Amino acid sequence: MTMLTSTKTLAPPPSEVPGVNSQRIVVGLVNNMPDAAIRATERQFGGLLQADGIEVALRYFHLPTVPRSESARATFLQSYAPVEELWTSRLDGLIVTGAEPRAPKLQDEPYWSSLTCVVDWAEENTISTIWSCLAAHAAVLHLDRLERQPLGSKLFGVFGLGEHAEARGMLGPGKITAVDDRSAHGGAVPAQELGERVHDDIGAIFERTQ
Repeated sequence: MTMLTSTKTLAPPPSEVPGVNSQRIVVGLVNNMPDAAIRATERQFGGLLQADGIEVALRYFHLPTVPRSESARATFLQSYAPVEELWTSRLDGLIVTGAEPRAPKLQDEPYWSSLTCVVDWAEENTISTIWSCLAAHAAVLHLDRLERQPLGSKLFGVFGLGEHAEARGMLGPGKITAVDDRSAHGGAVPAQELGERVHDDIGAIFERTQ
């Protein structure tokens, strides 16, 4: 899984506002995964966010432009708000998942315009955002014009990560990003290009190590 995290300083999120329950964190999840993986993705991130003594509430959002079956829209997405409601939301953090690629170029995907609006909104309104899988490629492409490079075949697995020293020095402590430069969908962004041109608000880069 390619994953990228951006961190920046903004006004306090809901959990840090006086009079608001500081033991409850609200995280938005823009779930773009295929129909069959919607519930599994909710469980995956919900489980990862659990911490002792802290209540983590997930708010679900969907992009109407992501192709869905009528069955999924009538069942799975009933608990999801359209992405337009994200624009007026106050969140402690945001997670944006990838989607099944359908076009050779990300800009040709039916949801590209909607997804770039999420990227732009997150730039101005979130303290921390996780871009998962194809969403990480989309964020880097939109912010830094870095295109995925096709691989000869589909590649997947678990890869080690090592910190990129230049990125660490650029941003200082407490702002960390993990990026695995391998993609399960046959496309990758070269690690060297990420190190040279990564967007200023991205925390740090981790390069794959063998």
